[in-house]
Amino acid sequence: MPDLSPMLTTWVAICVSEALAIHKPFFPSRAAEYGPYLRDFLGLATLMTPAQIEGAQAARRDFATRFNTVLESVDAVACPAGGAPAWPITRELQLATLADFQAA
Repeated sequence: MPDLSPMLTTWVAICVSEALAIHKPFFPSRAAEYGPYLRDFLGLATLMTPAQIEGAQAARRDFATRFNTVLESVDAVACPAGGAPAWPITRELQLATLADFQAA
């Protein structure tokens, strides 16, 4: 299997940039109307350069190619769906900042 460890950084870069593209009509002009976590998450996208986003997209394409090669050679892949149980959606989580969440 291809190494998944670099994919978290890749996912963050792609996810924040795509989320910002969707929220562009309202963010950052109406940032105060967003919850702290989403506001911080979208704020990460404003720090991304086009080169970083393209690099992440290239890394995703490369990983997909390597992963598809593995899938062509097996009948099934068994693995956990995630590394931890789902988080409870609490008021604190909804109102926390991204920094609060990362510290937990």
